[in-house]
This record gives sequence, C-alpha cells and structure tokens, in this order.
Amino acid sequence: MTGIAPRRAHGLYGAEGWLESTGVLGLLAPLVCPGRGSDDYLRFEGLGPLEAAALLEALPAGALADRQNLAPDLDFLLRTTIDRPGVRLSGYLITAPRPDERLSVDGLFACDPDGDSEPGAYSAPGCAQWAQACALLGWDPAAFSPDEFWRLGSPGSMGAGWWLWWD
Repeated sequence: MTGIAPRRAHGLYGAEGWLESTGVLGLLAPLVCPGRGSDDYLRFEGLGPLEAAALLEALPAGALADRQNLAPDLDFLLRTTIDRPGVRLSGYLITAPRPDERLSVDGLFACDPDGDSEPGAYSAPGCAQWAQACALLGWDPAAFSPDEFWRLGSPGSMGAGWWLWWD
C-alpha cells in the first residue's frame, strides 16, 4: 500500500480533479484573490466575457445548471456577462479532493456610470432601482432577487454600478 488515496470516479459534476483537467482552474487562476480562501476554497473576482465564453465551452452541463442558493444558474449568469458590456462575476471554486468540487457565482457587478441612483443599499425586488438594474441586465425584475443589492460609486463615475450578491 502506497498511502495514496484512490481518485474518486465521480463527484458532483465529474471525476475528481475535473476543474483542473477541463482547464477551468488555469483559466480562472489570474482572477483568484490571494489570501481570500484556503487550499480547497478559492475566491475569484472580475470574471468577464472572455472567461465566460471559455467556461461555457469547458463546463459540463450539470455544472452550468448549478446555482448559488436563489441566484440565477451559472449558464444564465455567464451568458449575461457575454451579452451585457461591463458585467463582471465573482464567486468561488471548490477544488479536489473535495467531493463537492465546483465553480459557483455568488456576486455580479454591472457597470452603470449613467445611472442616477445614489450609492447605498436598496431592496430588491419591488423598488425603482431594482427595475433600473434589471433593465441594464436585460432581466425580468420578478425572476431573481439577490440577498444584497447595492449601488456603488457616484452617478457619472466610471466605477459606478450595481452590485448583486447571493448568500
């Protein structure tokens, strides 16, 4: 006996190590936030349209159907990122050897320098600001509700936009 545990044949969305074997870990490595994770939990930020398109090609169907609690599914969020300029995703990777190996998106930033809302937290759904953000994203305001919904930056600034987060 060598002391090396055998690889699992199948986890949630593939054989143990599928994030690495599909190239997902390498693709997202530049977006990983140093010091904000652990050996098997890696936070990432700034996932844009190029990475989104590559992930749509690389991820198995089951992984694309994954969702962070009440968030839209990963496929929907990746397509929103491709279709809407200025949208960036954040989330985390759970890596091997954990049996729940996956990529999850729990946050979305939509750049909106022309919006007229003041910075701060808002309630979604049901408020005018949520309707504004959904119009920018091309979403039905009744379809999704984030756990937190913020306006960041001041109107007219290049860093202004909407932050959505699902716990």
